[in-house]
Amino acid sequence: MRRFLTAAALSAGLLATACNPVETFGGIIRDPEKAGVTFTVKECGTDPSGNAYALVQLKSEEQYGTVLFNVDMSTPDGVVIGQGSTSFRNVQPGQTYETKVIISFPSQEVPEAPKCAVRLDFASTQ
Repeated sequence: MRRFLTAAALSAGLLATACNPVETFGGIIRDPEKAGVTFTVKECGTDPSGNAYALVQLKSEEQYGTVLFNVDMSTPDGVVIGQGSTSFRNVQPGQTYETKVIISFPSQEVPEAPKCAVRLDFASTQ
Protein backbone atom coordinates (compact mmCIF):
# COMPACT_ATOMS: atom_id res chain seq x y z
CA MET A 1 0.00 0.00 0.00
CA ARG A 2 2.84 2.37 0.88
CA ARG A 3 4.46 1.82 -2.56
CA PHE A 4 1.15 2.58 -4.27
CA LEU A 5 0.71 5.85 -2.34
CA THR A 6 4.31 6.88 -3.06
CA ALA A 7 3.87 6.15 -6.77
CA ALA A 8 0.57 8.04 -6.82
CA ALA A 9 2.13 11.04 -5.07
CA LEU A 10 5.06 11.07 -7.49
CA SER A 11 2.71 10.80 -10.48
CA ALA A 12 0.58 13.66 -9.18
CA GLY A 13 3.69 15.79 -8.69
CA LEU A 14 4.96 15.05 -12.19
CA LEU A 15 1.54 15.78 -13.66
CA ALA A 16 1.29 19.09 -11.80
CA THR A 17 4.76 20.06 -13.03
CA ALA A 18 3.97 19.06 -16.62
CA CYS A 19 0.70 21.01 -16.60
CA ASN A 20 2.27 24.21 -15.28
CA PRO A 21 2.63 26.42 -18.38
CA VAL A 22 5.75 28.22 -17.13
CA GLU A 23 7.78 25.16 -16.18
CA THR A 24 10.41 23.28 -18.11
CA PHE A 25 9.94 19.53 -17.98
CA GLY A 26 11.79 16.84 -19.88
CA GLY A 27 13.10 19.18 -22.58
CA ILE A 28 9.69 20.81 -23.13
CA ILE A 29 9.32 24.55 -22.52
CA ARG A 30 5.91 26.23 -22.51
CA ASP A 31 6.87 29.82 -21.65
CA PRO A 32 7.93 31.84 -24.74
CA GLU A 33 10.31 34.03 -22.71
CA LYS A 34 12.08 31.03 -21.19
CA ALA A 35 12.14 29.36 -24.60
CA GLY A 36 13.66 32.46 -26.23
CA VAL A 37 11.19 32.45 -29.11
CA THR A 38 9.48 35.44 -30.69
CA PHE A 39 6.45 35.22 -32.96
CA THR A 40 5.35 37.96 -35.36
CA VAL A 41 2.08 37.94 -37.31
CA LYS A 42 2.99 39.32 -40.75
CA GLU A 43 -0.50 38.97 -42.28
CA CYS A 44 -3.96 38.06 -41.01
CA GLY A 45 -6.96 37.70 -43.33
CA THR A 46 -8.26 35.63 -46.21
CA ASP A 47 -6.43 34.41 -49.31
CA PRO A 48 -7.85 34.65 -52.86
CA SER A 49 -9.63 31.31 -52.46
CA GLY A 50 -11.42 32.51 -49.31
CA ASN A 51 -9.38 30.57 -46.73
CA ALA A 52 -8.71 32.40 -43.48
CA TYR A 53 -5.00 32.41 -42.63
CA ALA A 54 -2.21 34.01 -40.66
CA LEU A 55 1.33 34.42 -41.95
CA VAL A 56 3.51 33.81 -38.89
CA GLN A 57 7.22 34.41 -38.43
CA LEU A 58 9.33 32.78 -35.72
CA LYS A 59 12.74 33.82 -34.48
CA SER A 60 14.50 31.71 -31.87
CA GLU A 61 17.50 32.24 -29.63
CA GLU A 62 17.79 28.49 -29.02
CA GLN A 63 17.88 25.25 -30.99
CA TYR A 64 14.70 23.15 -30.92
CA GLY A 65 13.54 19.95 -32.55
CA THR A 66 9.96 21.22 -32.59
CA VAL A 67 8.18 24.49 -31.82
CA LEU A 68 4.41 23.97 -31.74
CA PHE A 69 2.16 27.03 -31.66
CA ASN A 70 -1.48 28.08 -31.98
CA VAL A 71 -3.02 31.05 -33.77
CA ASP A 72 -6.26 32.67 -32.65
CA MET A 73 -8.18 34.84 -35.12
CA SER A 74 -10.54 37.34 -33.54
CA THR A 75 -12.94 40.10 -34.44
CA PRO A 76 -11.69 43.67 -34.06
CA ASP A 77 -13.29 43.76 -30.58
CA GLY A 78 -11.41 40.64 -29.43
CA VAL A 79 -13.91 37.78 -29.78
CA VAL A 80 -12.01 34.66 -30.91
CA ILE A 81 -13.75 33.21 -33.97
CA GLY A 82 -11.21 30.73 -35.30
CA GLN A 83 -8.04 28.84 -34.50
CA GLY A 84 -5.21 27.05 -36.21
CA SER A 85 -2.00 25.38 -35.19
CA THR A 86 1.20 24.12 -36.74
CA SER A 87 4.86 23.68 -35.92
CA PHE A 88 8.35 24.49 -37.03
CA ARG A 89 10.92 21.66 -36.97
CA ASN A 90 14.71 21.74 -36.64
CA VAL A 91 14.75 25.34 -35.43
CA GLN A 92 18.24 26.85 -35.29
CA PRO A 93 19.35 29.79 -33.13
CA GLY A 94 19.33 33.18 -34.84
CA GLN A 95 17.32 31.93 -37.84
CA THR A 96 13.94 33.29 -38.93
CA TYR A 97 11.18 30.95 -40.10
CA GLU A 98 7.86 31.77 -41.74
CA THR A 99 4.71 29.77 -42.44
CA LYS A 100 1.09 30.23 -43.47
CA VAL A 101 -1.35 28.88 -40.87
CA ILE A 102 -4.86 28.03 -42.10
CA ILE A 103 -7.50 29.07 -39.57
CA SER A 104 -10.51 26.82 -38.90
CA PHE A 105 -13.89 28.40 -38.17
CA PRO A 106 -16.88 26.75 -36.53
CA SER A 107 -19.45 28.86 -38.42
CA GLN A 108 -18.30 32.47 -38.49
CA GLU A 109 -17.59 34.75 -41.41
CA VAL A 110 -14.15 36.34 -41.43
CA PRO A 111 -14.53 39.97 -40.37
CA GLU A 112 -13.12 42.79 -42.49
CA ALA A 113 -10.29 43.60 -40.09
CA PRO A 114 -9.48 40.38 -38.21
CA LYS A 115 -6.76 40.22 -35.60
CA CYS A 116 -4.44 37.25 -35.15
CA ALA A 117 -2.47 36.34 -32.04
CA VAL A 118 0.09 33.55 -31.62
CA ARG A 119 0.45 31.38 -28.51
CA LEU A 120 3.35 29.02 -27.91
CA ASP A 121 2.10 25.51 -27.12
CA PHE A 122 5.60 24.18 -26.48
CA ALA A 123 9.20 24.18 -27.66
CA SER A 124 10.99 20.84 -27.42
CA THR A 125 14.69 20.14 -27.45
CA GLN A 126 13.93 16.57 -28.50
